Amino acid sequence: MTKTTKKTHPPDDFFPLRLKTQRLTLREFEETDLADVMAYNNRPEFYRFLPMPEQDETTTKAFIQQCITNQQQTPRRIFQLAIILQDQVIGAVNLRNIDPANKALEIGYSLNPEYWGNGYALEAVQEMLTFGFEKLAARRITATADIENEKSQRTLERLGFVREGKLRDFSNVRGAWKTHFLYAMIQADFEQRTHL
Repeated sequence: MTKTTKKTHPPDDFFPLRLKTQRLTLREFEETDLADVMAYNNRPEFYRFLPMPEQDETTTKAFIQQCITNQQQTPRRIFQLAIILQDQVIGAVNLRNIDPANKALEIGYSLNPEYWGNGYALEAVQEMLTFGFEKLAARRITATADIENEKSQRTLERLGFVREGKLRDFSNVRGAWKTHFLYAMIQADFEQRTHL
């Protein structure tokens, strides 16, 4: 009789997912990332536009554990990766709400404020777009940005996203309803930019 071994991760080519850019590594979150994430995720400027309360060690552990749980999904519905610079977690980037029937995804990202203005978010999101379009065969990837978050809007526009509209009362940020701009990139947009 043959003994079977229970798999501890999805049977696909994407676990553990590890992507490289010129300066960054994007990899799966691990429990050992707690201190790095705690170093930035409770700073008011970090979560200013994010629909989440101020974070503490308990909520940060829960976030990391949820990321690890998501890694086990079959099929996988969210790819939440740590952005690593010189062995330190400086943020996160994700593809989520994967809709296989319509080949549609959403992308999101966040970055330690100490590293804003260096092009790291742009670099990480570009790599995730490549993964989404080339490996997950996405037809359309969307993103949103708070109408007051001009830095995020500029990042998306520099990447080639097209602003398609306005989402009124889209998120509740600590009791205040916030309007967002909706951005999208379709496969043809991505291919045009990669062949420039």
